Amino acid sequence: VHEAARRNDVEELRRLLDLRPELLETESDGWPQERPLHTACDQGSLEAVCYLLDRGAGIDHEDADRATPLRRACIKGHAEVVRIAFDPQRISYREILEVFFAIHDPTTLNRQGNDVG
Repeated sequence: VHEAARRNDVEELRRLLDLRPELLETESDGWPQERPLHTACDQGSLEAVCYLLDRGAGIDHEDADRATPLRRACIKGHAEVVRIAFDPQRISYREILEVFFAIHDPTTLNRQGNDVG
């Protein structure tokens, strides 16, 4: 399952997790306490990250370096990681995305509006 997460192979992840759902929280042989979500975040495997999150992968589990999967993504330079908690009774996910893309140009390298670096 870690190799599938590393390769961003969502079909393989689906096949493995459908057969053995407990693999979602299994640790890597190579890195103590690293779960598949750590691996996918580390590699910048966006589709695998989204799939693992949809399957219920825990985002708060720390690896041997005390890094959560989202922290691992940031450490590796994948800074486009956020966690948003919202009340869908007050605002929809679509409205959040509409506001985000109204103020964010993903085509501008290392700079978004007043953000430099």
